[in-house]
Amino acid sequence: MRQTLAHASWVNQAELLNRAFSARYVRRHSFRSPEQMRRHLKESAPEYNRLYAHPFRWTFTPTNSSAGTIAMTAKSLRLYDQVH
Repeated sequence: MRQTLAHASWVNQAELLNRAFSARYVRRHSFRSPEQMRRHLKESAPEYNRLYAHPFRWTFTPTNSSAGTIAMTAKSLRLYDQVH
């Protein structure tokens, strides 16, 4: 059996997306009903994809795991700081 490394997990990527999306589209809103929140999220997704979602170059290899992880973390933090 082969295990996915913790820092390469798709779950981590999903958590990052959730955090970034929530910071921009959920945190400062007040919703009167679950339906209103669902509608807002559906309407916000295309804007998020257009403005913020973009591909990144995966730099992880077994020989440079530490360097790749550090480089990707640093880039993520710079992007996060630019919007906050």
